[in-house]
Amino acid sequence: MYPGQSVYTMSQKFSCDECDEAFPLYDLLKAHIRTTHSLASQQQRSYCCAICNKAFTQRTNLRTHERVHSGERPYKCAMCSKAFYQRTNLRNHIRTHTNERPYTCTVCGRAFTQRGNLYLHERIHSGIRPFQCNICERAFSQKGNLKSHLRTHERKKDAGKNYSKVEGNNITAFACGECGKAFQRQSLLKCHEKTHQLEQQSLKQKACEDKEEDMTLSNYKQSGISQAVFPDTSSPLLLRITTK
Repeated sequence: MYPGQSVYTMSQKFSCDECDEAFPLYDLLKAHIRTTHSLASQQQRSYCCAICNKAFTQRTNLRTHERVHSGERPYKCAMCSKAFYQRTNLRNHIRTHTNERPYTCTVCGRAFTQRGNLYLHERIHSGIRPFQCNICERAFSQKGNLKSHLRTHERKKDAGKNYSKVEGNNITAFACGECGKAFQRQSLLKCHEKTHQLEQQSLKQKACEDKEEDMTLSNYKQSGISQAVFPDTSSPLLLRITTK
């Protein structure tokens, strides 16, 4: 367990009354209200972007933000000429060339080039998963992981697959549309579906073999041969013919 933190569970959620944003820890909710919805915070944000109306407390922050719309990137890397609109982004980028990793996890010792990446990594140890799927309630520590997960629901919907939530266990079961068998992971369902594909291929192959055998027997009868005895097809083909 991460020092000073408790393991996050789905029931531990604190919602903001102003915007309904939810947080796993009450301290995070208080910090959100203080920095976002307090009267002092709203009064301090007096510098607004003329394009998207985003507000800032300082004029310099507004100017930096306006570069997002204008495309201006005054900070260029001397090693690869890649440009950035913010000085801190350039500094973080340079570390990819120098391999400098000043931010180290106190739990496992893994190092990062950016403080934000360390913060996201620390959620692995703390168990905090603030990004929750609104379809199956599965939670993730990073927004990007949630977006990837949501695409699995989209692909499943496009493919006509069924899924159902197991009541009381907070688990999503992916059910096979062919036989109804359910699996906890979609990857297991895909492996299972291959067995049905093999079964269908086997049935088609057998139907073709039966049809071919019937046609062969019919040809012999039409040629005046009264009976044709076919041996087991697993052995070398030997044909014994009896005539009237």
